[in-house]
Amino acid sequence: MQINRLTQQIQFIIEIDQLKQVMRQTLLTDGSRRENSAEHSWHLAVMASVLAEYAPEGVDIFHATVRWAGSPT
Repeated sequence: MQINRLTQQIQFIIEIDQLKQVMRQTLLTDGSRRENSAEHSWHLAVMASVLAEYAPEGVDIFHATVRWAGSPT
């Protein structure tokens, strides 16, 4: 059963790596280029973690940063 879980986790990692190829319409803050979906997702996860102390009590930061992405965890 652990091997199946590891296989699913590796497949998830490979899948999210493909987000680097998905270009968004949003420019970087310096306006130099469009960001890709991997950068966007990383930025949102970091912001959620940094600002977690301001979230209402009971908000699950793990859910906000990982589970929404379809992680097999």
